[in-house]
Amino acid sequence: MKIGTFCLVWKEARYLPLVLEQMSLCPGPALLYWQNYPWFWYGKGPAPSGHDSAVADIVKQFPKIEVIKVDRFPAEMASQNAAFQEMRRRGMDVTARFDSDWLVELDAMQRFYDAVSDSEKACSWNIKAQHYWRNFRTIHAAGLIRCAVPSSENHTWVPERSDDQWLDDWCYHASYVWTDEEIYDKVHSWGHADTFQGEKRDFYRDEWLGKNDAHWNARPADKTLPDEIVSRLRNWNALLEDLL
Repeated sequence: MKIGTFCLVWKEARYLPLVLEQMSLCPGPALLYWQNYPWFWYGKGPAPSGHDSAVADIVKQFPKIEVIKVDRFPAEMASQNAAFQEMRRRGMDVTARFDSDWLVELDAMQRFYDAVSDSEKACSWNIKAQHYWRNFRTIHAAGLIRCAVPSSENHTWVPERSDDQWLDDWCYHASYVWTDEEIYDKVHSWGHADTFQGEKRDFYRDEWLGKNDAHWNARPADKTLPDEIVSRLRNWNALLEDLL
């Protein structure tokens, strides 16, 4: 099977180098769709420019990654549709998707690409995941991430099927392990921003800064963040040491 991979990014640069390292191992095309402006913006003033962010310096260090600059997709679904369409155009059987904070050990990433390449059938692939809350010791959820599906689909949100493959490796999702400023950008811009920042809920003020975890099933992480990922985070000056 031929596999390609893609990631969608605006200006979220902290963990992006690690994700691009992971994507660079892919034997097929590795595409970074880089938006100048986010899908939504509920913050104060105009949305900051992604094309003027630290992402610009990061992508220069990854020649394997093909950067596709766009002004703004209308929604995440539209951006995934564009990526899948491009993978089909390039003849890829399977398409893998990364968020800009999905961290995977590099040897596990290589095993994944090898397994897909050696497979005789295009199918969906899932990886176990921990979703971190405030630091790398606490999670708010755990389960599976749908990390790749047949390129004949238009997105990775497809139902479970009998031929799904389950990877015996882990994704360490740094979903809420960011600085206050980075969290502000995230919850005012991402796909669920309208549910986090609205008339009835101000997540950033009341829950994040207010340390109110009532809406979150915060609990100790099931697994310790691997030394390999810690080392890579430090190598890229991306680790918030007090949150380890």
